[in-house]
Amino acid sequence: MSGSFYEALVPLAAAELATLRESDEPALARLEVEDVGAEQSDEHGAHIAVLLRDPQRPGCVFGWRWSWAENPGSAELEFAAEMLRVNLEEDVLSDRYGLPADCASAGVTWF
Repeated sequence: MSGSFYEALVPLAAAELATLRESDEPALARLEVEDVGAEQSDEHGAHIAVLLRDPQRPGCVFGWRWSWAENPGSAELEFAAEMLRVNLEEDVLSDRYGLPADCASAGVTWF
């Protein structure tokens, strides 16, 4: 079920992340979301992977992974999409996190 949950979540999450362009926070408004996809890995399980760029750091592609509760249900999709956006906002704006200072010269820098 969780794989299909994340696949169904992708368009809702992409729509939520598109609202970041309207943010009053410059660090959020300038982010360019390049891809939102449902992925599965041994290390991270089923999750949403977001690839984004910051025009102030043109050589960097940043990646961010997000997963919902165990055994997610379809009734939670809209709320999950909102929480995904809020969690990304918090990670980008947090003094302790934010976009990594260094980025990989090739490939994706995950945070």
